[in-house]
Amino acid sequence: MTPSEGTEEKKLRAKISFALSGEDAERLAAHKAPYRISIYSIEMERGTPGQMATMDGELKPGQLEYTQRIEFAEPDPGRYELQNVVRVPPEGKLLGYSQGPVITVGE
Repeated sequence: MTPSEGTEEKKLRAKISFALSGEDAERLAAHKAPYRISIYSIEMERGTPGQMATMDGELKPGQLEYTQRIEFAEPDPGRYELQNVVRVPPEGKLLGYSQGPVITVGE
């Protein structure tokens, strides 16, 4: 989506929170493992998926809870369910997943 000349691209902001738990939590944080947050949209009428944004970060020793804010371009008009996934590459270990909310983008 490209903004028309003289208009600003509309943005959405997401606040993503996740917490490490389980036997690998302290080890991953101590090793400053990288993580990736991905935000996806599912267009509700056709079920069409799309990736909206990604953000990379690094875990911190002794820290098990994280909150990140991500800004991304508003999708075309329609109804969308937003989903986010948090993974630790390169293994791709899933740290978190959330589904929702459903948003409506107007003309």
